[in-house]
Amino acid sequence: MFHFVVPLVILQVLPSLAMEGELILQRFEQTTGFNIFKADLRVTKLNRTCAVLNGTVDVFVDVDNNYLHQMKFAYSRLGNNQFVEYPMKIPSQRFCDYLNTTYREYQHLFKETSNIPQVGPEGLCPFPSGKYWVKNFTIQPGLVPDPFYDALWRMTVLLVRGKSTASMNLYMQRYREGSW
Repeated sequence: MFHFVVPLVILQVLPSLAMEGELILQRFEQTTGFNIFKADLRVTKLNRTCAVLNGTVDVFVDVDNNYLHQMKFAYSRLGNNQFVEYPMKIPSQRFCDYLNTTYREYQHLFKETSNIPQVGPEGLCPFPSGKYWVKNFTIQPGLVPDPFYDALWRMTVLLVRGKSTASMNLYMQRYREGSW
């Protein structure tokens, strides 16, 4: 589940970050929700200048519209992990609604780098349990807008169902062209 959530989250966020700039993946961590999914994702260097996301996600339950999808951003300008919440808000959505709207528009970014199910014209709900993989996923250049500071960014993705919460964090460094 985590595997499909990460790409879904990235797809939702990245288009809202679009302009001249570069995001370099730093690290990934799952903090809660190990009964819903188990993510074994790592950021590794593909070469000197490119970091990629690799690994697997075991989704233990079918994720339906009873789950609420939330996303939050925070940044650390000094890169010292003292994060400030970013005021930009992405509205919470029921998970199937998210899959069939936002994710569908950007799923092409993951088509060659994962086995996450593609959402067809008829939609997809629930998201099926299973083992999903991500291989050499990187953030496309030009997807980061100017309003996003050059900083270390933390994207927190939450799946909430009642009192059960699954949480993951993806850390990315944002550089604007010519800023270094």
